[in-house]
Amino acid sequence: MLLFSPRWLFLYPGLVLFAFGICSPCRSFGPSTRQRALDIHTLLVAGFSPCLGYQMVLFALFTKIFAIRAGSTRISAAGIVVALVTLEVGLAAACSWC
Repeated sequence: MLLFSPRWLFLYPGLVLFAFGICSPCRSFGPSTRQRALDIHTLLVAGFSPCLGYQMVLFALFTKIFAIRAGSTRISAAGIVVALVTLEVGLAAACSWC
C-alpha cells in the first residue's frame, strides 16, 4: 500500500513538517516565559522537525523510484529520471563533488 501513494503519505506531510521546522519562531528565541512557556521541549520539536521532514521527503522519493522499477506504477516524468540515474551515476556524481 505504501507504493501506491507515496505523495500523500510521505511527501506532503514531510514538506509541511520541514517548512514548520524551518519557519518556526521557537528556534530563533531561547527558552522564554512570556505568555506561554516555550522551554526546551518546544525547541527540541522545532529542531527535529526539519530533519524528520527531510527524511520523509527522501523516503517518498525512494518509494516512488522503487515502485517504478518494480513495475507497480506507470512510468511518468519521474520514470525518465529513474531510468537515467543509476547507482553508478550517483556514485560518480558524489565522487566528483568531493
